[in-house]
Amino acid sequence: VVVVTINYRLNLFGFLAVPELDNEGHMFSNYGIMDQQFALEWVQKNIAAFGGDPNNVTIFGESSGGRAVWDHMISPLSKGLFHRAISHSGSMDGQYDVAVNQKKGIAFAKAVGCVNATASCLRGLSVQEIQAKAGKYNKLDYVSIDGAVITQTRKAAFESGNFNRVPVINGTNKDENRWKVALGVELIKRKPPLTEDQYPTLIKKKYKANADKVLAEYPLSNYSTTSEALSAAQGDSGRICSELRVSQTLSQHVPVFVYEVADRTMPSYLEPVSFPLGAYHTGEIH
Repeated sequence: VVVVTINYRLNLFGFLAVPELDNEGHMFSNYGIMDQQFALEWVQKNIAAFGGDPNNVTIFGESSGGRAVWDHMISPLSKGLFHRAISHSGSMDGQYDVAVNQKKGIAFAKAVGCVNATASCLRGLSVQEIQAKAGKYNKLDYVSIDGAVITQTRKAAFESGNFNRVPVINGTNKDENRWKVALGVELIKRKPPLTEDQYPTLIKKKYKANADKVLAEYPLSNYSTTSEALSAAQGDSGRICSELRVSQTLSQHVPVFVYEVADRTMPSYLEPVSFPLGAYHTGEIH
């Protein structure tokens, strides 16, 4: 195996949509995906010199990388650039119409002092200024349905069979959401561990009319800690079940191989928290 790793623009540097920039007559917004496509084109032209086979290219990624794998499977500009695909703990979220992302881009422009969101003002900012002033908009990473790089939603493409058809490996980790709860509560926000009293409130906030059904399916009594219970409910609904549905849909059109990482003894790169991380999101690649 010849492994090629690449750099590509991330967050708002890779996925910013702003009307004045987008109307300049070039492909726009999905710069991070275009960077990846440029790298895949490089592989086609050059990998033989490194002992690789340009007719046997597998793309693979984890989390946002897994989501990017899905984007290449639906992008007409990625057709023929790869022949197999592996998605680790990917997701189907983070994909919007251009108009939705442009509203976010305009809000970002105002946050960094470009009130009219002009191309000249935005291009006049340094990376340091952007990172210092952009605040929450630094994390913009929503793929745009732009009509060129991405022409339809992943869901529509997979259901119709109108995508780049290649064999797929797709899977998730057993305790996906423990990572998110650990970071969001104890490590980033530095809050104390979740309490039993908080559990019903958190479930109702997330699942609203379906909260009672979720509480019945994931009773706190089945778990050692509130964090483990919340992680199980949110992980299953938010990523594990979603990816299972993706696999089932894709299997109507291409060979699909599904896995689950269930090793709850895997080492952690995070600081210790009040509950075991188990087979957590990102754990299999560390």
